[in-house]
Formats: sequence, structure tokens, C-alpha cells
Amino acid sequence: MAVAPLLRSGDEARWLVSTLGAGVVLESILTLVYTSGAQSVRPLFPLSLSVGNIPFSTGDQLLLIPVAIIAVAGIATVLRSTDAGRCIRAVADDQDAAALRGISVRMVTVGSFAAAGAMAGIAGFLDAPVGGSVQIPLAITFTISGFIAFVVGGTGSIWGSLLGGWIVGIGEALGVAYIDGSASHLFALVVLIVFLLARPQGLFPPRQLRRA
Repeated sequence: MAVAPLLRSGDEARWLVSTLGAGVVLESILTLVYTSGAQSVRPLFPLSLSVGNIPFSTGDQLLLIPVAIIAVAGIATVLRSTDAGRCIRAVADDQDAAALRGISVRMVTVGSFAAAGAMAGIAGFLDAPVGGSVQIPLAITFTISGFIAFVVGGTGSIWGSLLGGWIVGIGEALGVAYIDGSASHLFALVVLIVFLLARPQGLFPPRQLRRA
């Protein structure tokens, strides 16, 4: 419902705003139905270890790094080397041309959003034990952080989004370490502002921007 009316517009900004708005509405409904209070989550791997001078309070923190790399590598491989990936890239580049080639734009769009939702669910499942608790209002927080990582990495770059996520995560960790927990999102916004001023195209801009 948030995307279908804008399917023919070809404007990514409208999609981002509409999905963000839909997320806020769903979050409000879930808060009314359930509760906005924090729910504790047990670690999947309750162990404490250090890699060099970097401490990890649970094994889940260490697990996130290889899982993220494997997931991004898998997505990149699917998009580059499979028919489904070629269809997705074709629809992303030019919906009309893709439709003329017999590709169902609606099916590809719905499938892409379903796959993205599944990936978000897996990420949430793995990340929840790291924080030790979850609550519904965290959804919009992670959405904003993900958007910042998307801009920092460069729109359209999968590996750039991963690197952007790490940069944003380091910025938030610095905010917690040197100020307090409430400053983590402030540092993420600082990272966004710095990139918008110094490199608005992101770390890995689309090919057309690189050629320009």
C-alpha cells in the first residue's frame, strides 16, 4: 500500500518517504496493541571474549560481522549472477523497458520488498541479543540509522551500505563512549551531515554519477 501507488513514479525519494511513513503508522498501531516497554532478550551465545584489545560481551556481537559480510556477498551474487537478480536490476534501471521485455514489474517489486523484509527480520533476530532488550520504538531508530548508512555508502551500492553501516555504528559507539547513551544518534546525524557536505554522492556513487 505504501509503494504501489508510487510504482510508476520512478522517484526513489517518494518511496523512501512513503515507506517511512507506513513504518511510523505500523509502529503506532503495534504500540497500542501491545506495549512500548522493553522486553529482555537472552544472548544466543552467552560468552565473553576479546579479539586483540576489542572486548565482546557476548558471542552474538562477534557473530554479526561475518553474518553481515556473508549476507551482503550473497545479495551481490544474486543480483549479478542470477536471472532474478538481472530482473531486479532491470526494473530498478527502467521499469518501462523491463516491462517490454516481459518482466513483471509488480512481481519483482513485491518480491524485492519481501526479501528486504526477511533480511531485516534476520538482522533484528541477531541484533536483539546484543542489546539485551527490544522495544517497538526501536524500529524507527534503526530505520533512521539504516537510511544514514545508505546515504553514506552511496545509493545503489550494496557493499557501500555495509561500509556505511559500520561507519555509522562506530560514530554511535563514539557518542556513547565519550558523552552518554543519548548521544549515539547525535553522532550518527553528525556523520550524515559531514558526508552530505564533503561527499554527497556517498562512498560508492552510482555509475552515472562516477561518469559525470
